[in-house]
Amino acid sequence: MRPGKIGAIMGLGLWLLVHSCQVGEPEEIPPATINNLEIADQEIKIYADRALTPGAFILYKPVRLIITVNNCELGKKVAREGEVGGELIRSYQVEEVKSKPVGKEEEEKKAVRVTIFLNQNITYQISSTDFGAVLKLEKIKRKE
Repeated sequence: MRPGKIGAIMGLGLWLLVHSCQVGEPEEIPPATINNLEIADQEIKIYADRALTPGAFILYKPVRLIITVNNCELGKKVAREGEVGGELIRSYQVEEVKSKPVGKEEEEKKAVRVTIFLNQNITYQISSTDFGAVLKLEKIKRKE
């Protein structure tokens, strides 16, 4: 066999291998359900029926931490708002929202937004767990 034919056969084999792996539509994961929220002054635990990957950011004036979990819905017994009254966290609100992927014409998906009203600026760390997610909060220490 000529080297050109071997390359063509190998290229055809590689093309078939790649396209055979892409058969069908990607399976859509059903929304996770948040069953409980535990909000303490320096830790927020989100309990769900599977691991979650929330996103978070801080807004100023008033200072608040916004946590968003996409492809998720609230359980029936989850408190929608509450007071914490700690050094870092004053109160919180929880709501279901609709999210639409940017630049895509797909249908809207469910998301959960948790708004934490803060007493001061903080740093945070998000960890995904088997039961949902954990956010650890820490106040920003000033250098003197």
